Amino acid sequence: NCFCPSDWIQYRQNYTDYNSYRYGVCLQGVGLAAGWRAAKMACANRWTNSYLVNEYNQQKHDYVLNVVQNSSGFFQPYSYHIGLSMVGGVWKWDQPSGWPQPVLKNWYNWDPGYPIASSSLTAVLNQQNNEEVATGWQNIDYYKTAVNYVSCSAESYVDRPCGTDLSNLWLDVIAVVDNSQGMKNGKLNEVASNILSVFISGTRIGSDASNPRTTRLGLATYNSNATQQADLNQYQSIADAANGVFSALSSTVDTTESYLATGLTLAEKIFNEQSVNTTRGHYKRVVIVYASEYKGDGELDPLPVANRLKLSRVNIITVAYPQSGEDGLLQNLTQIANPGFSFSSDAGSLVNKIQNALLQSNCFCPDGWIQYRESYSDPTSSRYGVCIQAVALPASWLAAKLSCSNKRTKANLATEFSQSKHDFIFNVAQNTTRFSPPYQYHIGLNYVSGSWVWTQPTGRQQVPLQQPYMWLPGYPQSVSTQSGVMNQQSGQRTEWQNIATMTGSYNYVCETYSCDTDNYCDS
Repeated sequence: NCFCPSDWIQYRQNYTDYNSYRYGVCLQGVGLAAGWRAAKMACANRWTNSYLVNEYNQQKHDYVLNVVQNSSGFFQPYSYHIGLSMVGGVWKWDQPSGWPQPVLKNWYNWDPGYPIASSSLTAVLNQQNNEEVATGWQNIDYYKTAVNYVSCSAESYVDRPCGTDLSNLWLDVIAVVDNSQGMKNGKLNEVASNILSVFISGTRIGSDASNPRTTRLGLATYNSNATQQADLNQYQSIADAANGVFSALSSTVDTTESYLATGLTLAEKIFNEQSVNTTRGHYKRVVIVYASEYKGDGELDPLPVANRLKLSRVNIITVAYPQSGEDGLLQNLTQIANPGFSFSSDAGSLVNKIQNALLQSNCFCPDGWIQYRESYSDPTSSRYGVCIQAVALPASWLAAKLSCSNKRTKANLATEFSQSKHDFIFNVAQNTTRFSPPYQYHIGLNYVSGSWVWTQPTGRQQVPLQQPYMWLPGYPQSVSTQSGVMNQQSGQRTEWQNIATMTGSYNYVCETYSCDTDNYCDS
């Protein structure tokens, strides 16, 4: 019960071996030249959940080339569009309409000299080198280059990533800028340009009653003392921000004193007055520090203020603009910043790094939920756009499914697409009150119409089970009477056991989408 529509080819481990393991993905080479944008739209209209093909690894890349070599209308040297494009300053893979786009990660296949840095070359095709059979990625114009393309249709078997749409950023941000003599020689103008560049990728600045996905931007400068240049309500557009920021940062003040503690204290005051306990109280708050020096003791020590801000769930990004001889500035500011959020002014792609830190800040879980991440024991590890909640309230599988779906919009019984997710959920259960050994809890796997599938939020198609399988020995048993699945502790781990859906009461684990740029949460 896993096959492709007519004229589509199922992606499998080995192109030449029809009996090799198959994925829930179908491919189609389209021998009709089109611009990248037109190809993307054509793919979206070809089938349910179809899109320009993704190449997450070498195996998939090679398989797509095999499909092209055996599709009519494709000729050497092969040249065809794939689903990679630049979105908000980041390379991302195409997805079905309404789905979050995964960011390009570890594996990539750029031709030598690519990608070319150009604001107009934001789409990607595969191009065959005339001297080789292999193809490599080249970035091209979004509209102009007309070549064939490869379409893909599938339900994704990966966990949801955090949203990456800068135009939908919803935060309260205060830029805290050192304007002492340490920022002379054009550094202050660089800071102003950096602030505007961070938010100019479509981010809506200000407040809008009709659209909650906006970002308010405040500005404070500091030297021996701090000065509020703009509160969180002053800038109501990117134009307002541009005029205000460049005006406020037009020149340094006549002092070499620079006490970051004063700027952080003022930012804390602005947040407490204009963000905490307001209609935007559930928005994440971020401070971006631009500093030329790190000093201060006692009341002027910035570290206690920074720790107080972080304890109140304010994220801090720092950018070091060291003066001559200030070799330890970046290291000192790392203590102030959240993990991974400390940058140097001379680092490449500084704007993108700050934007990514803002996107990470804008990816969080509602109260009572735990964000799924690569390592349970390391809260700073890479996070997914998925939130987990273990529920210590015994219920049947069906009742648990209904309970999860009613907890929040886009919530369902938890999926375990990978061993790491399975282990993470076990860690959550072990650290949840009223969960105790031997651990037993419902998850979202169930048997429907002849197939094992994972539950999904209301309105989304259920996802067919793929490897890895984590069944207890001897399971699954009779599916006619036992079509739900729970995790059952076996030794030091848990494994799947199929059970009846309407009898037997156990705890359960729900998951939901994180609050991010693709999913606004109103509380």
